[in-house]
Amino acid sequence: MLAALAPDDIAHRVFIRARDLHQTQLGRLTQIDYDREMAFVAVAADGGKRETLGVVRAIADPDHRTAEFAIIVRSDLKGHGLGTILLRRMITYLRSRGTQCMEGEALADNARVFSLVRPYGFVKLPAASPSSVKLQLALQSPAV
Repeated sequence: MLAALAPDDIAHRVFIRARDLHQTQLGRLTQIDYDREMAFVAVAADGGKRETLGVVRAIADPDHRTAEFAIIVRSDLKGHGLGTILLRRMITYLRSRGTQCMEGEALADNARVFSLVRPYGFVKLPAASPSSVKLQLALQSPAV
């Protein structure tokens, strides 16, 4: 999938322009702890060959109050609704787990991700870096 991504798309997802990831980075992205992490992967089978089209991941804190998410869709498939399907699936999953808040970080110039998350009610907050913003969505109503 990395080979099918434009350099800007890689930078928007992992904040670097590298196309090759170290073995430890690949391991971290492909081996998850199902108690605190989930990943949904969109895959297409083309003549018996499977190819990854997009991925959404979330990693919750130990008490499942907040989960950090990240999403990426293959560059040639952007704007066709796959990101919406993946994001909606992760929101539904995290709500079912009782997670209260979903957060992500995006580069400040990533207009595509802002248009993706806006319909769900994500808000933009300042991030540690001036070149990025935090995206936050309340998933559960606060207890009264």
